[in-house]
Amino acid sequence: MADGDLAPGFKSSIAVPVPNVRGAVVASLNTGMAATHRVVQEMVETYLSALLKVQAGIERVLT
Repeated sequence: MADGDLAPGFKSSIAVPVPNVRGAVVASLNTGMAATHRVVQEMVETYLSALLKVQAGIERVLT
């Protein structure tokens, strides 16, 4: 989770790691919001579960 000035007009980002079968992180999934968009907690509540579902699907493919 990052909440700050990442780039002009871009404020918050949330990411999850994607590990391989040995547990090494081989990729990540993330989403970001414009600075005028949602508050941090609302972003976590809205997008974290979706990112984790995609992460789980990718992990199944990697095993």
